Amino acid sequence: MRVFAWLFSSTPDYRDFALLDNHGVCIAFKRCTAQPANGDWVAVNEINLSWLGRPLPGRARTV
Repeated sequence: MRVFAWLFSSTPDYRDFALLDNHGVCIAFKRCTAQPANGDWVAVNEINLSWLGRPLPGRARTV
């Protein structure tokens, strides 16, 4: 019975965030249910490791 409860239970909605430094360069990623409190975290469409160490592309940000 626990298996059925686990299968049909709702899962939290995770969102992706990128941490930007003072120059707008991406320095970290995080996936969580709410926006992180400390730092300049911005919501992004996806996590893309090629963005690390580079300015975040405009198409990456979510509205």
